[in-house]
Amino acid sequence: MVEELPKHSIIVADDDQDILSVLSLMLKEADYDVRTVTNGQQAIDSAKENTPDLFLLDVHMQGMDGYQACEAIKADESLASIPVMFISGLTDPFNKIKGYQLGAVDYINKPFSLPEVLRRVKTHLDLGNKVRELEMMNAAMISREMRVIELKEEVNQLSLELGRDAPYPVVWEEQ
Repeated sequence: MVEELPKHSIIVADDDQDILSVLSLMLKEADYDVRTVTNGQQAIDSAKENTPDLFLLDVHMQGMDGYQACEAIKADESLASIPVMFISGLTDPFNKIKGYQLGAVDYINKPFSLPEVLRRVKTHLDLGNKVRELEMMNAAMISREMRVIELKEEVNQLSLELGRDAPYPVVWEEQ
């Protein structure tokens, strides 16, 4: 029996109900768990209740806009590692660069191509998975390396107790 992986969760924030409907339907058809909100504060509140795998934010929204939301997301330790993508009608380089400076991983222009949005979402979710895998492997490697150091220290201690020279160099001096 093949174990089914949980669906990726995406929070989509846009104050245009038509855009929200189109994006939500498209992402749900692609088998994503989608939550829709109409401003940045709602996106953050929703994320704190149930952490998403990705944010897809419009820039211009009533109340907290996408830039402010991105800034707040990246400042919150519990949310900072979640990828943020902007989807906006603001197409000039200044706005795109501002989005990237605030920590966004992508910026899609409106009007958008549905296949392009799906591809970019999938790419950033896949990249996020790979980063988490690397972080877990790195933590495991550090743990194993620390255990090797502990074992070498034990061998050195036993060697000294037996009146022999320590076979391994000291990794660090205790102070």
